[in-house]
Amino acid sequence: MERGQFAEAKPLYQRIRELDPSDPEAWYALGWIDFHVGAHDSAEHHIRHLTELRPEDVQAHFMLGNILRQDGRIDESVKYFQLAVQYDPSHFQSWANLGDALDTLGKHREATDCYRHGLKHAPNEAALHLGMGKVLQRQSKLDEAADCYRTAIAMAPGFTPAYQNLGVLEAQRGQYDKAIQQYRQAQALDPRDAEVLSNLGNALKGQGRLEEAMECYRMALRINPQHLVSHSNLLLSLNYLPDIDNTTLLREHLGWSKSRSVSSLNTVAESRDPDRRLRIGYLSPDFRTHSVAFFIEAAFREHDHGQYELYAYSDARSPDIMTEKLSGMVDQWRDTHNLSGERFCNQIIHDRIDILIELTGHTSGNRLSAIACKPAPIQATYLGYPCTTGLQAIDYLITDSWVDPPGVEPYYVEKLVRLPHGFSCYNPPSACPPVNDLPATEAGKVTFSSLHGLVKLNDRVIQLWARMLGALPESRLILQAKAFADEQTRKLFLERFEKHGVARQRMELLPFLSLQEHLSVYHRVDMALDPFPWSGHTTSCHALWMGIPVVTLLGQTHAGRMVASALHQIGLSELISQSTDEYIEKTISLANDLPRLAELRRTMRERMLASPLCDGAGFTRELEAAYREMWVRYCEQQRQM
Repeated sequence: MERGQFAEAKPLYQRIRELDPSDPEAWYALGWIDFHVGAHDSAEHHIRHLTELRPEDVQAHFMLGNILRQDGRIDESVKYFQLAVQYDPSHFQSWANLGDALDTLGKHREATDCYRHGLKHAPNEAALHLGMGKVLQRQSKLDEAADCYRTAIAMAPGFTPAYQNLGVLEAQRGQYDKAIQQYRQAQALDPRDAEVLSNLGNALKGQGRLEEAMECYRMALRINPQHLVSHSNLLLSLNYLPDIDNTTLLREHLGWSKSRSVSSLNTVAESRDPDRRLRIGYLSPDFRTHSVAFFIEAAFREHDHGQYELYAYSDARSPDIMTEKLSGMVDQWRDTHNLSGERFCNQIIHDRIDILIELTGHTSGNRLSAIACKPAPIQATYLGYPCTTGLQAIDYLITDSWVDPPGVEPYYVEKLVRLPHGFSCYNPPSACPPVNDLPATEAGKVTFSSLHGLVKLNDRVIQLWARMLGALPESRLILQAKAFADEQTRKLFLERFEKHGVARQRMELLPFLSLQEHLSVYHRVDMALDPFPWSGHTTSCHALWMGIPVVTLLGQTHAGRMVASALHQIGLSELISQSTDEYIEKTISLANDLPRLAELRRTMRERMLASPLCDGAGFTRELEAAYREMWVRYCEQQRQM
């Protein structure tokens, strides 16, 4: 049935139901129609009634499972897929959907068993091989997952999702050339698939091909103006452009809100006592081993639970040891990655959150479309995104006077709340390698590093670093990026330096490394170079913790000033450059002063621990004071209404 025929068909089935309330076909048809027009509550009502009429109806249980899964009620959907396969073990579609639901719930072993059962009954069904591949990929069994995707392609050469998922897997490996090939195949099969174009853009961005990536996002939006992921990817990418300015950033981010119509929930706090205990909700998909975790852990650990009740809403799809650690620091932990936007908002309202802090902005896995509905009375953005979100529903952006100096207020939709001693508090990784002696003392030459993704290493950065390397002909440069796992990417990248006279023998390119491996690289490094215009905040803090001084170029946007903020916090503003020439001068001067490098290396951890950058208790008191000020202002506004 075509979508346009639903309106005509529905009254006919309603009439049949009136004439014979026990007619199962009428109940099923009405449920099917409502489901496909998005009326999930009505669809659920019809299909539940059908399961009462015919308790062993496999299609009814299958349909009810699909309705619940589509509504984000994954745990409830499992029951009905299980009933479907109980009554018909050969119903491979139910095995597939049961496997997908269990996989989403993190029950990977059970999900794998479901796909195996399905494949016994339908060994040539490409969708089952695809689902098995997804489960294996979620468990980091990448070779086995790739085999599943290739089998699906062999069985159904026109099956776009198999190419798409194989592309995602290759990108996960850092094999961006192979990923791009798979996305191109998928694009050829379905040129109007916005998700394929968005993923193609991500792969190109991973190779540092930013302009091409942005064109993919724009193409996706021309096809589907409501494709939120592509729009956020485009906005995120703008922050990497060397010539980007605050005016352009604001205009583009406002476009995100203007292109979407949302209904505000107008949530109002039940009690407006300015001194009462507040419920603070933190939302992120990155409550795991991720940059966000290194900077939010101190606040979780140091919050005054007598004055602030902490709720964490975790959208992490692959929880790890950091997830477990963070979950033990809050009063209430909610795993929300399975929830639809509506159910997420309902959870926030049910928990009576006073202030909701979103930690994602337009980065991957954000819930800005839900936050735009204003499920909490006060909403703020913090830490995860170096720009305005463009959302009027977000009241505040937490920052400081170094990343957002006085005068930048017109470039933000949010009201800026500046913490007095810095916007961030760094919590060093546990089991960190010790700081070693300065390598240059024994080697007689300086080794630089910049362990950032390729998208940050634009042509201007490479040209500047090539100048610096030219002035220090014995020096070396170590770079690390996931994309360097791909041989073609490595070759093309080295050629970019060779064009500026830097021999490839002076370069060392490292692929993706574990955190411990990443930190251990600094045992071979004397100085770190910060890229621009998006400075490397987390990477620079890791470098500093390993005793490595970082030279940064002060940018014109929030993204370009984050490392400068950290350097101010630890009393090393001398490493902040105002121009590219000064960047070169500071780098060369420090590289030629081995005693100074050795002293900085030896004392860096003590310097950091004694500074606001690592003062978790002091930072959290300032953060709590900001929350209380937000709340008092809200209470005053409500009294005046």
